[in-house]
Amino acid sequence: MKKNLISIFFILLSICSLAQKDWKYEKSKGTIKAYTKDTGKPFKMYKIVCTVKAPIEKVMKKYADIATHSQWMSDIQKSEVKTTVNANEFISYYEIKLPWPMENRDAVYKLTKTYDAATQTTYFRFKAAPDLMPAKKGFIRIKISDGYWSFKKIDENTTQVETSSYTETDGIPAWMVNGFIIDGPMKTFESFISICE
Repeated sequence: MKKNLISIFFILLSICSLAQKDWKYEKSKGTIKAYTKDTGKPFKMYKIVCTVKAPIEKVMKKYADIATHSQWMSDIQKSEVKTTVNANEFISYYEIKLPWPMENRDAVYKLTKTYDAATQTTYFRFKAAPDLMPAKKGFIRIKISDGYWSFKKIDENTTQVETSSYTETDGIPAWMVNGFIIDGPMKTFESFISICE
């Protein structure tokens, strides 16, 4: 029995190690580190990790203020909560401005807040819910997108923040999206750090 448990432990350890290796380091700036991952689909995923010199309560409060996302998220020209389902679940709406000749996008997200006691991490998970709002003229609705923002206390004045996302953009080639996939998130994190610290 003991041998079986040890074998299972090493198998799980190997799986976890392989999962970590799936992420490819791209670049860093200050405490911000960017990674990408092949998904087996045309579009890649990205992950951004950083530490913010501010208490976790302050950092999470800044993120939870959806209406201000347009002030610090790259390319977001409008952000708002459309429906509050309960204290931990929201329906949010975003308008994304893209450079000409690309058409602007919009997105409706179901946003859910959860807490993982094992890792002492708070998650804000988002998933595209395109049918919850009628299509809007002048925008192409994002239909497939999901990911999370997470917040973990390092000490009284330091918070680890992480985000990861997978999005498919109709009408924009995957090779083009993949070529710039971390540029917007890197700018977003620079702005987010500046409003928190």
